[in-house]
Amino acid sequence: MSMYFEGFYHAYSLKSLTRLRDKLIRQRSFYLVKITNVLDHTFPEFKPFFHERLSKTALCSSSF
Repeated sequence: MSMYFEGFYHAYSLKSLTRLRDKLIRQRSFYLVKITNVLDHTFPEFKPFFHERLSKTALCSSSF
C-alpha cells in the first residue's frame, strides 16, 4: 500500500473522530440545557444558592 492511501485512511479516521466529538459535545450541551430547565421548573429556589448548578456539591445536596 502506498503512503498516499495510508495518509488518506489516517485523515479519514481523524475526520470521523472529530465528527463524533462534535456530536457528543452537542448532545452534552442539549442534555445540560434540559436538566437545567427541569431543575429551574422543579426547584426555582435552587438557582440563587449555587453558581454552578450541575456541580458535585449542587447535585449531592439536591439528592437528599
